[in-house]
Amino acid sequence: MELESPEPVTAKRAEYDDADDFETYDQVTVELNKGLVLNDLQSESGAQFEVKTPKELTDPDTDAYFETEEVFKQLNRECLGEDDDGEDEGLAPFEKIAKKMEDITPEKDRKVLKSLLKQGTGALPIVGMTLTVHYNCYVEYSDEPYDSTRLRNRPERCKLGAGSVIPGMDLALSTMRTGEMSKFLIHPDHAYGKLGVPPRIPANASILMEIELQSFTDRAELDEFNNMSEEERKEITFKRKLKVVDTERQEGNDLFQDGKYKSALSKYIRGLRILEGAHMRNQEEEDQMKHVHIKLCLNIALCSSKLKTPERVISYCNRVLEVQPKHPKALYRKGMALMELQDFKGAHRFLSKAQQQHPSDASILSGLRELDTAWKNWNLMERSRYDNMFPDWKKDTRPKDDGKTQGKVPEDVQKNIRDKLRVFQEANKKNEMTFQAKSMAPSEINFLETAAKELGMTFQRREYQGEKIIKIMKDRPSNTKK
Repeated sequence: MELESPEPVTAKRAEYDDADDFETYDQVTVELNKGLVLNDLQSESGAQFEVKTPKELTDPDTDAYFETEEVFKQLNRECLGEDDDGEDEGLAPFEKIAKKMEDITPEKDRKVLKSLLKQGTGALPIVGMTLTVHYNCYVEYSDEPYDSTRLRNRPERCKLGAGSVIPGMDLALSTMRTGEMSKFLIHPDHAYGKLGVPPRIPANASILMEIELQSFTDRAELDEFNNMSEEERKEITFKRKLKVVDTERQEGNDLFQDGKYKSALSKYIRGLRILEGAHMRNQEEEDQMKHVHIKLCLNIALCSSKLKTPERVISYCNRVLEVQPKHPKALYRKGMALMELQDFKGAHRFLSKAQQQHPSDASILSGLRELDTAWKNWNLMERSRYDNMFPDWKKDTRPKDDGKTQGKVPEDVQKNIRDKLRVFQEANKKNEMTFQAKSMAPSEINFLETAAKELGMTFQRREYQGEKIIKIMKDRPSNTKK
């Protein structure tokens, strides 16, 4: 069971690239001060650009070139032509590759060739859809990719047919299905033209691309929905509204994968609001609504966990548990949020319930171990704080008592208790004080209760898995200074 990722194309470089994506000056590569427009590169007049000087390339992030080990995983020996055999001897590497590939151009001029590596599923994307992809790009006689989303460990996105990628890639993506992985050999006429982008992409160079289409979304329905009035939105069918919600959810997933948790959260919450405004006509639509509702609530909970807002995690997990009381992800995430709030007993209860559903799940087992450590550390800290507040009580020299009288509490201990309570009362930023009951005699607990109530404080006895504790709480923050 996957518990750490949301319920879940290329490359718009200007919007998504960082300075550390490619080169360092020492590797005889250059960075431009301003990006280039592909259409300008492919035009007869060409394009002007300005190269950064070595001094401008001393930023440590820029110098962080792809890690050697990661680059090694993405090497493509085909580009070097190392698999020579008798029949193809003497051919250039890309000529050998081209012999095994299929022409996908409408003109059948073999300027964009394809070879399927892994079968995908579902329908083909259409113009206007937003695609999420991973890719590696190579030039001939170089086995190291000159561009790679995998080395950046971040997929990229593009809108099909919008001109945000080279023409050959746009054509390639239009032939792919979700989950598919293929390689494409693209002629310079459909890539970077006669000029190339030296030094990484030579003049008049064909390029080899390995592309994986991860997902695509149709924003047309969402854009149309956004332009509707409230009355018009009420009139659209549940099926159409569900497509709008699914687009919001998928875009939220993409943002989540990029670490943009606040933006992802906004997408999920908006999708949930649209869904909750839908009207179902039958049981089938009701079941579909519940299924998507659970996904969105879990994703909101996960984003909230990343954003350190455990109260919201609990709120949205509760919404799932109202529908499916044994849902393992909701139980797990609620348990982890309760642990963050230091409700260790509640955390143990929900994590244990999650473990009952999936006894071997690594995330749940890890959560239980983390809870055990946090609980023990909390007990040690509370005991240490209590001992520091009342150092004389560390010694086990007090006579045994039954707690029926306060006369057995020494006067100096009574004074110490009252002094500590007054200090606590005057602390503006502290509204709760905890004691370990097992460190106190019954008569001392009774005296503590009486003294706390005299100062207008609340006294509570609690028990967490056999651990008895006492909480003293202010009814309201005190601003009184004595």
